[in-house]
Amino acid sequence: MNRLLPALLCLALAACADTPAQQDVNLAMPSDMVCQTETPTGSNMPKKRCRTEAQRRAEQDQVKDFEQNRRTSPGDPMGR
Repeated sequence: MNRLLPALLCLALAACADTPAQQDVNLAMPSDMVCQTETPTGSNMPKKRCRTEAQRRAEQDQVKDFEQNRRTSPGDPMGR
């Protein structure tokens, strides 16, 4: 019981702590940052992902290059 009371007190104080306002969070991010909610493959838990427009374009280019190379590269049709 003596150990439980301080733990509960710390938990109660942490629950009362103020979270940063959305405006404060937006000020911390660069102005060209775009946030999207994405659900990863194999998960039902959406995650917020923030990237700049340049990062997003670079990822799209990588995907296009991968798809193009996959289609044109010779390989075993059975995937071995």
